[in-house]
Amino acid sequence: MAKNIVRLDKKSFEVYFKQLFPSLTYYAYKFLKDYDLAKDIVHEAFVKLWDNRKKIDTEGKDKSYLYRSVYNLCLKHIRDNKKLQSTEDMLEADVDPVDFNYQVETEELEQAIINAIEELPPKMKQVFILSRYDGLKYKEIAERLGISVKTVEVHMSKALKFLRQKLQNFIDTQ
Repeated sequence: MAKNIVRLDKKSFEVYFKQLFPSLTYYAYKFLKDYDLAKDIVHEAFVKLWDNRKKIDTEGKDKSYLYRSVYNLCLKHIRDNKKLQSTEDMLEADVDPVDFNYQVETEELEQAIINAIEELPPKMKQVFILSRYDGLKYKEIAERLGISVKTVEVHMSKALKFLRQKLQNFIDTQ
């Protein structure tokens, strides 16, 4: 990762962005439950970091700064849109407080999950996201996509098999 964000050129910053964007998006999604909004929030955090990189002293803790920035932007969005009544409600909703000392394994797993989901074929990915992230039942997914429940089952079965294969390194075999 970047040692000092101030010293990064545009190309290096872009590499840094690509490395952290998926895990930060997943982190924002935990709060917002909206994938597109989570991506927008993370993008905004990176833009702010880039625009203010010469004024901000992160002392080599750019990653922590970004996580805190995403957290604050999520809270601001929730407050402004009154999705939750207060920050306390959000924190009581099973969202852990920000921990800046993320374990490498956790970050790698989050990154691997996001990358694996992105590799799914479009229809399979859509079925998986509607089921696992949006919480829809197979019948609801079938109605929404205009396909049979059996087709939804097949897509989910194949998606889960694909994800198990992609995430094999993270599966505890003990």
